[in-house]
Amino acid sequence: MKLIQSVCTYCGTGCDVIAQVEGDTIMRMEAHPQGKVSRGRLCVKGRFGHDFITSPSRVRQPRIRKRFIEKNRNQMPPALQNKLFLLHSLDVEYYGCDLDIAVAIVAWKLNEVIAEHGTESVGCVGGARTSCENDFFFQHFAREVIGTPHVDNCGRICHAPSLAGLKRTVGEGAASNPFDDIFDAEFLLVIGSNTTEAHPIVAQRILEAARSGTPLATMDVRRITLSKAAEQELIIPYEANLLVLNMMARVIIEEDLVNHDFIATRT
Repeated sequence: MKLIQSVCTYCGTGCDVIAQVEGDTIMRMEAHPQGKVSRGRLCVKGRFGHDFITSPSRVRQPRIRKRFIEKNRNQMPPALQNKLFLLHSLDVEYYGCDLDIAVAIVAWKLNEVIAEHGTESVGCVGGARTSCENDFFFQHFAREVIGTPHVDNCGRICHAPSLAGLKRTVGEGAASNPFDDIFDAEFLLVIGSNTTEAHPIVAQRILEAARSGTPLATMDVRRITLSKAAEQELIIPYEANLLVLNMMARVIIEEDLVNHDFIATRT
């Protein structure tokens, strides 16, 4: 049995974990007992979410839609058409095949699209949980092999606004303080985050602080679990987050509730 220290990748909290590995199989996942982030605790996803790796329901071979083959069979080059007999039926919707055939079909279709519409007609979207090496290879393939500048990742849609705002205000597009700063807060406002569901280990800190006397307020389009421990709760209309924040900013400025010394020395 090997013990491998790592970081949980399910959400952005970044809990420190220890995996008990036997051969190539993760047998058990535990929080690091001295973990700065996890503090020896894990949520249900971090503790039990590893079993997908060995799940019999996991997709383990390339799949190609049958209607794609039917639509494009006659347009494929003869060399590729001669390999289609290697496809095998998985169900009413998909063929299964080996990786070589899948790559050959994708390459042919990409080249066909590029020949008709140009290289910039292709967009490449990567994953936010892949390694730095894979990301480098992916963007290199997009720019140098395909010739497209359109490279993106799934995190941009949800994190681009926060990244831009943090970059302008604190100089870096990431959180600038550790989670334990929650215990030093004079007041906690949770807006747009169902923290107990999305980031349970962070929610534990918020609840501990609230139970120790730190005022907690929640603001969301629905009642969240943290609202039960909150002194104030505001349920706002859908898509009204920015409107409410701008209203708060206006009151802060007009009523001169601004901490001028903090702004002069810290921002």
